[in-house]
Amino acid sequence: MKKTYFVASWQQGENEGVTRIEYDKQTDTLFARELIDSVKRSSYFARRGDCLFVLTEAPMRVPNGGCVSSFKIENDKMVLLNRTDNFDSGVTHLTISKNGKHLYASGYGTGTLFVIDVDKDGYLSNARAAYKNQGSSINKLRQESSHMHFTTPTPDNGYICTCDLGTDEILVFNTSQENGDVTKVSSLKTSLGYGPRHMLFSKDGRYAYILCEMNYHLLIYAYEGTGDLEFVNDIDLYPEAPADKRQCSAIRISADGKTLFTANRGEGYNSLDAWNLSDPEEPVLSDRFTRIQFPRDFTVTDDDYLVICNQLGNNIQFVKYEDGHFEETGMIKDIPQPVSVVEW
Repeated sequence: MKKTYFVASWQQGENEGVTRIEYDKQTDTLFARELIDSVKRSSYFARRGDCLFVLTEAPMRVPNGGCVSSFKIENDKMVLLNRTDNFDSGVTHLTISKNGKHLYASGYGTGTLFVIDVDKDGYLSNARAAYKNQGSSINKLRQESSHMHFTTPTPDNGYICTCDLGTDEILVFNTSQENGDVTKVSSLKTSLGYGPRHMLFSKDGRYAYILCEMNYHLLIYAYEGTGDLEFVNDIDLYPEAPADKRQCSAIRISADGKTLFTANRGEGYNSLDAWNLSDPEEPVLSDRFTRIQFPRDFTVTDDDYLVICNQLGNNIQFVKYEDGHFEETGMIKDIPQPVSVVEW
């Protein structure tokens, strides 16, 4: 079945923008592709109904370069509604609140969590700093200050969790359903030098899985509700990989909640890994797919295809996960520096 895909790209200059693709992943058939050049250095997506929110990420050490744009998708076309003013911090991730009224953007550059109001039609307003974190950790090159990297709502409405790579901690906030303001509830410290990057909750909401960028470890917490997390396990996901080849990217879960997917970026050790969750506290490696090139991010479709953004390969790759094994089914080339993808 033909689907539409939107691909974010870090490309600057020629061919800069979001690529819209019409593609049938079952038959590996490309029907159309289009470059939407109104979005610069696109980085991450969030979705609410027929609205697509696109994060522009400023290059490192370039202040005031990132913003969020809101698009209405009409007949698979992107129609710009409006965009925020530029942030005063490089922002790496965007998520939507459970009630759809607020976007939360994780400020890597200055350790700032931003909140943006979203009205019923998808228009953005009142982008503002909600919380600024302080601190550092042991890696003086990567953890000299706070670097908020990712934010996600908890299974129960009203709380969000933020990964701070720079301070080795998970921040938990209570959120106002009306105005989106946040109040810090707690801070969970990881081991020093781990650099928590992304996290997700199990389908039943009982567990949180946190992927740590700087050593490719998986941290597992039991979720007790109302923002409470209790440590369960710490798993080395690629013990044979040298320390300088461990740089994880994304973590996702299958549609049925039985398989966890993680990715590592490292020359000679690029991998997409599937973990069986029969025991949610002791995931077991099912399969490892290595024919990839620096997988910056990936998404999992409802029918358990994985769409991989190979940033250094300049392509997106389609892989089917079935019966505990990966099988490559297709690839779309000549997409410069793809970093995020969403299936529409």
